[in-house]
Amino acid sequence: MRSAGDNDIAVIGAGVIGMTTALRLVETGAKVTIYASEFPAETRSARATGVRSPSSRIGLSSNADPEFADRWERWARNSWSSHLQSVGIAGDPVEFLTQYNVSGGVEPKVSASRPFLHLDRRIADLTPDWGDTPQSERPFPTHFTRSGPNLIFYVSEYFDRLVRLFLMRGGRMVRRAFPDRASALSLREPVIVNCMGYGAKAIWGDAELVPVRGQIGWLLPQPEARYALWHDKVQAVSRRDGVIVQYLGSNEDWGFGIADETADRAETERALATLRRLYTEQE
Repeated sequence: MRSAGDNDIAVIGAGVIGMTTALRLVETGAKVTIYASEFPAETRSARATGVRSPSSRIGLSSNADPEFADRWERWARNSWSSHLQSVGIAGDPVEFLTQYNVSGGVEPKVSASRPFLHLDRRIADLTPDWGDTPQSERPFPTHFTRSGPNLIFYVSEYFDRLVRLFLMRGGRMVRRAFPDRASALSLREPVIVNCMGYGAKAIWGDAELVPVRGQIGWLLPQPEARYALWHDKVQAVSRRDGVIVQYLGSNEDWGFGIADETADRAETERALATLRRLYTEQE
């Protein structure tokens, strides 16, 4: 085993945050090793919805310092520029997909009880305005529809690109579990970057981390229907690797503080029933 140098860095976690962090660090010339018990295809990130939503439940306004919004905007604009460089390359890890936001539904609107940050308006100039879809272009003519381009991640291909770039630049990946803080601090690298996500709550004793439960249902790919849809608290995205269906809840309180990851088949079936009603109304 080689001895650690001053520019050796350990990144713990191989989800999308861990891979992105490690890639950016290795590009500065640092010697970076990723340590993780789960590699990319095994992580929770591998089953993300894949829709770009940089301010979605990023935090509570009551917990943000006065300068956070400005920092967030810089980060969001930089990531946007970076992701645009991946549009149109081999494998299409990032692409634009037309999304239709369709009005109507049976679920009542309920205001969230928590003061979530809403920062999207600060970067609204990055994409065209989503206006009223002309009647002749509405796939759901019985409902008012807004539509526009949305940035979508083909997650498996996006992950593959991150891993390949990281390894090509000399990065290393080691499978290792960390049952406690002492095991993490025993790493030989002088600098450790925590990218464990919710796992950091137990390892690093971060009492402020709050889980936000969410689940997606996966259907077979439908290349003949390549668009995204939001209707009555349900999101559907027809990605290249499958159709994703997700119930988003009546407001942003949905799933907040719930650590249970048990799959709920009934929830997905209700989401599918919502979409079925919408399509049936068009017949």
